[in-house]
Amino acid sequence: MTIGSFVGYRARWVPAMLCLVWATGTCGPKEPALRPLTQGDGGASENVPPPPESTPPPAPKTLYDRLGGKDGVAQLVETFVQKLYADKRLNRVFAKLKKDTARETKFRELLAEQLCAETGGGCTYSGKEMKIAHKGLRITNAEWHAFIEKFTEVLVERKVEEDDQSEIFSMLGKMQKDVVLK
Repeated sequence: MTIGSFVGYRARWVPAMLCLVWATGTCGPKEPALRPLTQGDGGASENVPPPPESTPPPAPKTLYDRLGGKDGVAQLVETFVQKLYADKRLNRVFAKLKKDTARETKFRELLAEQLCAETGGGCTYSGKEMKIAHKGLRITNAEWHAFIEKFTEVLVERKVEEDDQSEIFSMLGKMQKDVVLK
């Protein structure tokens, strides 16, 4: 290798090495390694701040929460009962209930309680089993479908998501065999 070629080679090599050293951080003053303070360092170990706590991700909302919680379910039930009473196809089923204020109030409370329990609201349904509660009412499939239609209207009006509606209808579908006894 001639001196001229070494100088040319060196002129390219030195800047390249400097860039490499700078990029890898192998030059310059070294930072001391961090370690916890101890009493021997002049500080008490209790003065060391605790490591930051990691917060767990929030629990997914229950269907009850997505329906608006207690107030949302109460409003849903109120609107639903009004629609049931206004539907002529359901007059036979709800005629006596409409005339008895105490029974009507109890019906609304139990409906809200059952909806709360079935959608993860933490309530316990205290009413009768569906089969016992509907015994003797001779509810037909046509009346059941009118009931479901009115419930659907309420859910759509309240802008309940389709996935949530599906979850509710799955729950109601399990009750049909105990409600439609004719």
